[in-house]
Amino acid sequence: MGPLRSPAVCCRGLFSIWTLPWLLTGLIEAAPVTPPGLPFRVGALDVVGIAFEPIAQGRNVVDLRLRNRSDNEQTFALHIQTQSPDYGRGVGWGQPRFTTIPARKATTARFVFKIHGPITDRTSVRLRFYNPPSRDAYEYDAAIAQLIYPSNQLPKPQKQGVPARPAPEADRQAVLAAFREFQRMLDKADYQAAWDAMTPDYRQVEYYRFDHFKNAMNGQMPAAGYGWEPDECAALIPGQVRRTDRGLQLEAAAGRQTWCIDFVKQDDRWRIDWIAGYMPTAVRWADWRARLLPTLEKRRTDRFDVYYFMNSTAARNIDKIAETRERGYRRICESLGLNSHERICLVLFEDEQTKLRHTGHQGSGMASGAMIAEVYNRKVQLDPYHETVHVLMRHQGNPPALLNEGLAVYMSERLGAAPLKHLSGGSMTVYQRARGLRSQGQWIPLVELLTYTEIGSSKSRPPVAYAEAGAFVKFLIETRGKDRFLRAYQTLQNSSNETVHQRNVERLSGIYGLPLEELERRWLAAVSK
Repeated sequence: MGPLRSPAVCCRGLFSIWTLPWLLTGLIEAAPVTPPGLPFRVGALDVVGIAFEPIAQGRNVVDLRLRNRSDNEQTFALHIQTQSPDYGRGVGWGQPRFTTIPARKATTARFVFKIHGPITDRTSVRLRFYNPPSRDAYEYDAAIAQLIYPSNQLPKPQKQGVPARPAPEADRQAVLAAFREFQRMLDKADYQAAWDAMTPDYRQVEYYRFDHFKNAMNGQMPAAGYGWEPDECAALIPGQVRRTDRGLQLEAAAGRQTWCIDFVKQDDRWRIDWIAGYMPTAVRWADWRARLLPTLEKRRTDRFDVYYFMNSTAARNIDKIAETRERGYRRICESLGLNSHERICLVLFEDEQTKLRHTGHQGSGMASGAMIAEVYNRKVQLDPYHETVHVLMRHQGNPPALLNEGLAVYMSERLGAAPLKHLSGGSMTVYQRARGLRSQGQWIPLVELLTYTEIGSSKSRPPVAYAEAGAFVKFLIETRGKDRFLRAYQTLQNSSNETVHQRNVERLSGIYGLPLEELERRWLAAVSK
């Protein structure tokens, strides 16, 4: 779809005259509205003006002028998503922002966001607008409108050509002391003090919440990744300090790396306002295969490229691994009626820590596209079916985790593996495990389980949810047939939006000719046998 142009709109006060960005529709099933101009409505609110500060790599700011038309206080949410397709194989960034607007009032709201890579013609910023009942009720998929700004419609900084000025000696010494103290806090794992040593802007854009920062610093990072690591920061040697428009900038180096750490004075204290010059962790993780695979041993089979470390447990068992993976691929295709010749890249790590360090993913196994990464050692050897099912079925649909993960668990059992071996289920079948969980009062109702977008996080209760999902898919396939299940797999949609949840219930009920409550009753009866 080509860009759509809207006429320039004049905004009063602090807001400039803008040509509205090109607009993208169809990405949000529950939010097809594309605002035609300014002002436009977002629920009980009007978006009167939008203005960006000149954009650059790193932290950026957008100001919104908002007006509450109602007699009640309103919550406004803005999800900001940036894309840097030319950087680190395409690194994105996204976070929600919130503000509250009093009844019948207008306000200017300032929102900070990050652009990972240098600004190119393909850099873009997407804004999604919401008016949820409260901050806790915010749903990503329930946007009312969205705007996408390509970089050529965003203001750029003017080149000043003015040489940097050195900082006054007293300020230079204060910033050097503040930075050394920050390094000491990280070394002592005093993460709360380190968090307080950063400005709210930097904390919000780089980490969003304190628990994210703490997990990033102690190595327990989620798959998305964060910018820099504490040992890298600890190795930096401070250099010169110069003035900037906002405060002071410290240049620090370690080896070939040169970081620039911005400081601003808040509450009579120099705080870190931005850190630049490092190779972001997200970029390193995005490129981990290109960096790691050439250093590994490789076994090529008909359908797999198996990579493994020299002298590892996988190296000693590579013949067995190659044979079982090939056989597993064929049996999955035969069981599900798939005609696939797609090659799969399988990377085997000796332990979870090595896998986490290279990929940024926690856990024993993951599938992404046509790639599988797993732990393989004497104690942990995942079955050859689960992740392969994810790879081969990704072209069939994007259903809720109940069907997606449930099928992978069920196929592992059907083809002879113990699907719950590493999920507290030992050698039990999915029905046996489900019966035990239900008798212990550990049960997730079907209507709730159907809303899960993933199973793996602690919130999803994996030992319970995996077993239930596998048991439900087993019930559907073995009592109503594979073809009907595949229709459900291709029809239901994975989403966190309540409207889509209700639609999934209706579609599942329609495919099986039973209300969800009756479907659940029959499933529980089958499990109880």
